[in-house]
Amino acid sequence: MAGMKTVTGRLVMRRVNRGSKSECDGFFIVTDDGKRVRVINPRDHYVDQPLLRALVGKRCEAVGFWFWDKLHVKSIKTVS
Repeated sequence: MAGMKTVTGRLVMRRVNRGSKSECDGFFIVTDDGKRVRVINPRDHYVDQPLLRALVGKRCEAVGFWFWDKLHVKSIKTVS
């Protein structure tokens, strides 16, 4: 599919936008080379993100499209 990107790594949660009204937990995939990619599930509530929260700490493969500075996840699954 054109424009789709696949990112693989460990899913972590970090606070983002500290000190602002938009402060919340952000979800990132940390790739094997140490790069952090912010991911969001556009079908979930922006702040809560229950699908991503359930996968924190696991190695995942996310497929999605870039919008601004985030990978908007179309599918995500655990991998070994």
